[in-house]
Formats: sequence, C-alpha cells, structure tokens
Amino acid sequence: MRFPRHLLLLGLGILLAACAGQAATPLPTAVPPSGPTGGDWAIGFVYEFPPSFWTEGEHRYAMVMSCPFIGPDPVEVGWNVFTVDANAPLAQSTVYLRAEGLTTEVFNPAYPAGQTINPAQRTTALLYAVGLSEEAVETAPETCEVLVLWDSAPVQPMTVQEPFRP
Repeated sequence: MRFPRHLLLLGLGILLAACAGQAATPLPTAVPPSGPTGGDWAIGFVYEFPPSFWTEGEHRYAMVMSCPFIGPDPVEVGWNVFTVDANAPLAQSTVYLRAEGLTTEVFNPAYPAGQTINPAQRTTALLYAVGLSEEAVETAPETCEVLVLWDSAPVQPMTVQEPFRP
C-alpha cells in the first residue's frame, strides 16, 4: 500500500521530531541494500543548501531513505548536530552533511572532531545507497524517496544523482 506523499512527509516529520531528544543510532555513511539486490553499483542523493544558508548557533539535520531495494521500511538517519560560528575557518570545498556528521570528503569521509562551520560555508546534504544491482539503480529515480530535514524547517526532497560503480 502506498501512502499519499503529503501524509508520508507529515508522518516522517512528526516521527523525527518526536525522536529529536533521543540519541540517534549511528548508521554507516552509505545505506546498504537488504535482500538479494546486491551488486557493485551505487547511487547518491543530494540537497544543495543556498549560499550563506546557516545562521550562527546550533543546528540539526536528519535524512530518510525509502526505496524498495533497501527493504520495506524507510531507513532513518537520526539527528546530527553541528554549530555555526563566524570565527570558524571557511573550508575551501563544500562541507557535506552525511549520515555520521559533517565532512569535506565525498568518498571515504573523515569526520573532524569539531562539528563547527562558518556561516558562509557551502553545504550539501549527501546520502548514498551502495552495493546495488544495475536494475536497482536504474529504477531508483522512479521508486525512491529520499528526504532531508533540518531544525524546524519543512521536509525537503533530495535529488537523485547518476548511478556509478565505486
């Protein structure tokens, strides 16, 4: 049974808001599939924040992936918290909001101990599904819904990227 999009978004927003005070279960930086769909393909989902998006202070974000090839239930990347401070150095590259925290690495991310960024920092939410069959990545644009949530803003859909072999 497929629920209308507005009900799914409302339900996920309420669920994640209710869990905001609880410790998040750490997940891998990429979501592996369940079942017999394994392979050597991957696909990414992104949400690019506008320039100078973040205000000074503490912020939080979460992501939700709902795809048939990862199983019947959506995978929730619990809330991550970071700080925005005008005294923080500005990274030369984009800072990615990943499943385990902030990083400047797209692949093989290293997570710095300090999760503080400058308000002018370019930021992009990024989530990968890995170990997929070619068929799974070809159907992902039509069958997957991947969302990013932050602070108390409305839920936003993430954009699917081109499939690749890592």
